[in-house]
Amino acid sequence: MGIENPVRNGCWYLDRAGRSHNFRNPRTANFLLAISMEVESDMKQILISRFQIAKDVITSEAEFKKDLGLDSLDVMELVIELENVFNIHIADEDAASILTFGDAVTCVQAGIRP
Repeated sequence: MGIENPVRNGCWYLDRAGRSHNFRNPRTANFLLAISMEVESDMKQILISRFQIAKDVITSEAEFKKDLGLDSLDVMELVIELENVFNIHIADEDAASILTFGDAVTCVQAGIRP
């Protein structure tokens, strides 16, 4: 899946390669943008491979149940998969509010950002 799992250390951000990034540095903003794009791409790949969903129907506005055909159990399995892949914890109340692909992306990004 390829996402760099960041390690948080004060206002510095260390990626798996040991590169440090200061959050006040404009280059860090580019780094975080790259992570955001990679998160979305990795999440699409999970939906495609695990749930056999066509890539072209996965949009930010796509509702998991209505548009992507997932049931409640599928959504919970997806949340668990996202926690494992991105090494984050998604609180039950946050998981319950995930209705669209965009909601899930936002939730995962919030979990991996310092």
